[in-house]
Amino acid sequence: MRLLCSIFLALASLCVSTTSAWAQDGPGIQQLLLPAAHRGSPLQVVLWYPAEAGGRTQMVGANRLFYGSPARWDALPAPGRHPLLLLSHGSGGNAIGLGWLATQLAQQGYIVAAPNHLGSTTGDSTPATTVQIWQRPADLSAVTSALLAHPDWQARIAPQRIAVLGFSLGGYTALALAGAQVRLADYIRYCATPVPPGTVINECPWFARGGVDLQRVDASRFEQLHVDPRIRAVVAVDPGLAQAFDAASLRSMGVPVQFINLGRPGQLPLAVDATRLAPLVPASRYAFVPDATHFSFLGVCKPNGAALLAEEGEFDPVCEDGGGRPRAEIHAELVQTILTGLAALMPPQEPQKP
Repeated sequence: MRLLCSIFLALASLCVSTTSAWAQDGPGIQQLLLPAAHRGSPLQVVLWYPAEAGGRTQMVGANRLFYGSPARWDALPAPGRHPLLLLSHGSGGNAIGLGWLATQLAQQGYIVAAPNHLGSTTGDSTPATTVQIWQRPADLSAVTSALLAHPDWQARIAPQRIAVLGFSLGGYTALALAGAQVRLADYIRYCATPVPPGTVINECPWFARGGVDLQRVDASRFEQLHVDPRIRAVVAVDPGLAQAFDAASLRSMGVPVQFINLGRPGQLPLAVDATRLAPLVPASRYAFVPDATHFSFLGVCKPNGAALLAEEGEFDPVCEDGGGRPRAEIHAELVQTILTGLAALMPPQEPQKP
């Protein structure tokens, strides 16, 4: 789940760059500071949205390692109400880093709101703050409340069409908003289990190296229930804490869920394997993306990506996928799976008022 915090810092001195002549116009994009009382400070939120012509086109998320995606800063929102999709990054990731996905979802009509989760985002991520998982669902609820009350956005959002899409620790975050709970004892037991050789996705050693004693974590907060009744659908991609979810809480979930794993069943890291979770949720769908790995959810790497990572001392296979397909092709399948899942799970339009 820990998504290369130091690497993003080393490589992403600029999160946007001026568009090249070949770049196509993308959706609108804004950066907002939204109130979050539980944090005691505002949340930085990036908003992608369907937009009218205009705005300043830039390549968002481009750096030395990853290609970016075009979006138009401060373009006027397209008229009408649109579904709101909350987007939750993984541990050590960030909102801008998911621009490759957010731009495509916004072009399909979604307003995509992605906060940087304080304490587990790029440049602000430690084991001690990341283990405070209860902060993340509260972040998304706060963003929802702020946008529904925002003078520029409340009339643009269809309040009956709010969904959450989360990746890795963000996958836990999304499921938590629909009523899923994790058990600290189960997570401690998972972290005490020997890790098979070659396992890449396992955050437990990182917590241990950072001085986190899981036995001393506040179980009541770790296991806290976070139900937001405004959420109508959930998409969880490689959900983190997969071995710690309470089965009873999954069986009682009333929100439909699309589970997606990056890779084939039977070959998935235990940390994010959703094959046991999906059958427990009453209204769930399960899909997997072959030839993909957990790292396939990151942006498309530039040709010198592997060499650049080696120079930085990062030897995780960030730019490698699980088969012969290029990452852009994997992304296309993943986006289509997400869109198909959302269309199946969420009402097609806001109910008409009498």
